[in-house]
Amino acid sequence: MGAVIANLPAEIPGWLLVAIFCLMGIGLGVVLERSRFCFTTAFQETMEFHNPWILQGVFLFLGISAIVFSAFTQSGTVHPVMVDQGWYTVVGGFLFGVGIAMCGACATGQLFRAGSGYVANWLEFIGAGLGGTLFVLFVYQPVEKPALAASRPITLYGALHLPPLVWGLFTGAVFIGLAFWLRRFVPQRKAQGYQEKAFTFSLKQPWHPYAGGVALAVLTVLYVVLSAGQSMSVMSPNTLSIAWLLNWITRPLGYNLADKPWFAMGQVHGRLLSRLDPLSLNRLAVAHVGHHLGYLALGIWLFIPISILGAFLSSKVAGDFRIRIPARRSKLLWYLIGGVFMGFGAQMALGCNITAWSDSFAVRMDLSGLLFTVGLFPGVWFGTQLDEWIAERIWSNRTLAAKRRTAPVSSPAPTTR
Repeated sequence: MGAVIANLPAEIPGWLLVAIFCLMGIGLGVVLERSRFCFTTAFQETMEFHNPWILQGVFLFLGISAIVFSAFTQSGTVHPVMVDQGWYTVVGGFLFGVGIAMCGACATGQLFRAGSGYVANWLEFIGAGLGGTLFVLFVYQPVEKPALAASRPITLYGALHLPPLVWGLFTGAVFIGLAFWLRRFVPQRKAQGYQEKAFTFSLKQPWHPYAGGVALAVLTVLYVVLSAGQSMSVMSPNTLSIAWLLNWITRPLGYNLADKPWFAMGQVHGRLLSRLDPLSLNRLAVAHVGHHLGYLALGIWLFIPISILGAFLSSKVAGDFRIRIPARRSKLLWYLIGGVFMGFGAQMALGCNITAWSDSFAVRMDLSGLLFTVGLFPGVWFGTQLDEWIAERIWSNRTLAAKRRTAPVSSPAPTTR
């Protein structure tokens, strides 16, 4: 069985593999939109409003993933591709934290909000791609590449001399236990007449956070198996998408972004990448890493932009879609700048809150997630203070800022900015 799954991507026709990744991307958008699955909102709701509603789903997702992937790793069915970690993981986590605090949405949150009609999150997505591109052009080659050469991946179960399955079962039990323990602290459960969401996958009803956690875990398992051990990445396809659009402008001027080392390599930091021109994917794969890998790189690239389409379809079916533009247009620039921080920090840390945090704890079980967290939370704090300072002095929202700090929670749905 292990050999079958390990060789599964090579046994699937290339065009079918791309189609599967596109369908999974649509599924990801649906899951995120229906369950409002955003790490930023999950922690913000918990810390500011003492409502761990969404955090339950996050922990359940991590627990299930940890158990499944530790079993796969133990049996040799899947070999997760490891990433390096070092000072750049901490600094990148800090910058990413600043960005998500400014935008009020993490890597996954921006996807379903953009698909639901939030124009500000479209600017966040564009900004993240610009930030990642800036990192690739000016920082990767002179700064991070030498640092990567001097570092190596460190697995937690390896450092503790434990079998992967033992560590995964322990980690999974902790996260799943936290998911059910937090349920008692949801404020709405104490209110008279409160009716908890049913565990449903209906496209017309909001999902219980447990349903979102289970569905996201299933998608993560499929993604890692089909991509031959790659962690689910949001920021790298984001960067590729925006850089590809930029290249339509720069290439006629004699500046081809695809020639830059980060873009031109078939595999960077354990994540599949490809040239910016989709027509050259097969040529690149044949020349360097095999014909089939070109299709796989294309599928991984399309997975994230397609998820925005999935969120759009989900919100349309549920009747929740509408174009939402901030009353103060200057906030669009603020989201763009926050997105730049996100994209730059994610590329420096070798991942966002999915690749560098959740996948670290649940899939790779390495040290990068802990180092990313060391930088992430101070970054979120700094970004929040900066956001409130700007709101009070530039947007004259002192009353709103005060309400945000003291507002009671009246419904299980996450607050939105």
